[in-house]
Amino acid sequence: MWIKLIRWSFFFANVVWVNFSFAQSPTADSLSIILERATSLEEESKAYLELAAFYEQYDLDTTYYLIQQAKSAAQKANYEQGLADTYIRLASYFAHYLRHNSDSLQYYLNKGITKYWGEADSVRAARAYYLVAQTTFSSDYYSMSVQYADSARLIYEQQGDQLALAETLLLLCEIRNRTGSNVLALDYCIDATTIFTNLQVEEHKARLNRTIGVINHDVQNYPKAREYLLQAIEFAQRDQDTSMLSSAYIGMGRVHIETENYDLALESFRRVISLNQDRENDKLALAYYHIGRTYLLQNQAKEAIPLIEEALALAEQFENRSLQARCMLELSNAYYALNDMEQCFNYLNLGLAQTPRNAIGSNEILRKYYKQLAKYYAKVGDFENALVNFGLYDLERNLAFQEEVAERFAEMETFYETKRKDNQIELLQQENLIQSVLASDRKLINVLLIVGLLLMVGVGVLLYSKYVLKTRANQKLEEKKQEIEKQRDEITVKNKLLEENSRDIRDSIEYARRIQLSLLPEKDELKHLFPDSFVFHRAKDIVSGDFYWVYETVDTILIAVLDCTGHGVPGAFMTVLANSVLNQIVHESKVLAPNTILSMMDTRIQEALRQTDVEGANADGLDIAICMINRNTQEVCYSGAQIPLYFTHNGKLNKLEPSRYFIGGGWVTDKYFTNQCEKLQRGDMLYMASDGYQDQFGGPKDKKFMRGRFCDLLDGIYSLSTPEQYQQVEETFSCWRGEQVQTDDVLLMGVRL
Repeated sequence: MWIKLIRWSFFFANVVWVNFSFAQSPTADSLSIILERATSLEEESKAYLELAAFYEQYDLDTTYYLIQQAKSAAQKANYEQGLADTYIRLASYFAHYLRHNSDSLQYYLNKGITKYWGEADSVRAARAYYLVAQTTFSSDYYSMSVQYADSARLIYEQQGDQLALAETLLLLCEIRNRTGSNVLALDYCIDATTIFTNLQVEEHKARLNRTIGVINHDVQNYPKAREYLLQAIEFAQRDQDTSMLSSAYIGMGRVHIETENYDLALESFRRVISLNQDRENDKLALAYYHIGRTYLLQNQAKEAIPLIEEALALAEQFENRSLQARCMLELSNAYYALNDMEQCFNYLNLGLAQTPRNAIGSNEILRKYYKQLAKYYAKVGDFENALVNFGLYDLERNLAFQEEVAERFAEMETFYETKRKDNQIELLQQENLIQSVLASDRKLINVLLIVGLLLMVGVGVLLYSKYVLKTRANQKLEEKKQEIEKQRDEITVKNKLLEENSRDIRDSIEYARRIQLSLLPEKDELKHLFPDSFVFHRAKDIVSGDFYWVYETVDTILIAVLDCTGHGVPGAFMTVLANSVLNQIVHESKVLAPNTILSMMDTRIQEALRQTDVEGANADGLDIAICMINRNTQEVCYSGAQIPLYFTHNGKLNKLEPSRYFIGGGWVTDKYFTNQCEKLQRGDMLYMASDGYQDQFGGPKDKKFMRGRFCDLLDGIYSLSTPEQYQQVEETFSCWRGEQVQTDDVLLMGVRL
């Protein structure tokens, strides 16, 4: 009930303005009169088709009935051309339901086109392609729309029908703009504008200005976008074109949103609702959707929800899956803002299932869903799922970036290839012309040996001709130089875009680092257990594959250092898995013996990574050193997988060797791990480190630091205080690395008992 009240409130708020701008369209009444006055079945078939074309914008059920009536009249009259027209109109009708009726569209289109070509009527075939391209475009099936529009364009170019060609170029401009190919879209717009200007055609100015305004909006040139959209509104009011006026106001509202003029944005969208109050269509759905978005941007989530729900209902009615997905995403944002996590999660799941895959714009919608899911899981404390969804968001972002770069380079490659071929043709023409001139020269020379005066005249003509050719060639070279400089500037702009996208990707990984740090022990936790301790941790990338782990009971403390395969985002995923498995074994299963912990970790990592099949096993896993420290007796029990334990006792640095086995990896099935225990005393130091410090390249000969130097380093610092030890470790690493790139993640833990 309240949805209806909202509609009528918008209607009465703008009724004066609408009545001032438009009178009631007489089109339907006029066409009905034509149908009543039809004196033959052929005229009756034509009248039914014209009525169907009118109702196709508003009532598809009535449209289908009228097409069937036209078909029946054409069959009774044996009116082949009219029958072909009904087939094409049926193809256009089924294009509205393309997801369920793509076969019907192709069937009727082929039948209509076959009849046109059979009658050698290529112009009607082109019109058929154009009609279906329009309908598939309005139904968001852009690849098919481009295909049909290109077929129409080729026929119009061959026939020399300039007006129809300009209309087709304008449609291609709108399609390319919707798919994000704004360079191609602008080229089509310029070509269409040139033809319309030469033909002195005024009726398409609203569409042209609206499309150029949208292109400027997409490239964030908002002043120009506003200028063109205002002209589009003026021309649409002049032409009394409600549909185009609605589109122009929606475009203007989006510009106001981007410039944060929210009151003006709401005014534009409410005018769209008033214009379409007596009919339900996609413009009405978009208006409700954008009003809801505007309220959300102003932190008015409660006011936004009923409007977006109305837009969702209309989108479901018209089977617009893309708009349905966007509406559900905004509803999840609204409930997230209201802290209603259950409703937020419900709409995220529904919307993600509704989002079309491998369609134009789907990649952007999927990215937003994964990002919102990461926010949701982070807020409810499920950091593992938060990291997984953020990884999916980052993957979609990278795929979109790669596809965009590939598309831009393909456009540039096509442009340069066309220019190269044009240059080759011009050079060949010039060469043929020069060869022709030289051949003429030889004949003239033979003749002019007899007649001296004619020889002088001929030489003068030849020199002048060469001068003209050279001048023209220089002019063309200058034009080509200017074109190349223009392309160079475009490449500079695209390089800037690449830099901005790289910065966005780095920000995404930085966000993943914060999620990873939330899963690992706090520094204060280690300081609480061992006040005299330090951790030297340097990630090769923003996120790391190395981490440390701490656990305590009344009598026992467990500390561990882990080095997962890989670094960066892959290594970070392994740290989440390893941290989860280690917590399950110790926290849930209450296992404290180091060797038993390593054996259980090996089994569970192999199961999690599906490494039980030896032939198909991957090599992912980790190195680990873990110590169990008795708080009362200072006895230390150690077990390790490829990471040794260094400790000091009685003024001497000692080392316990690890097992040669690796945690994970499916190729070894009989692994075993042993405990090594030492009775130590207060003041003794324990050191555990990943292999990143020892494997770092640098020094005067650009070699690895190696284990020997690492032992010497520990032997030289263990008597210092832990802050001094940390400083010495950091300075040694930085000095050894110098200007070299860091080889691997680095982690060194030192604790004093």
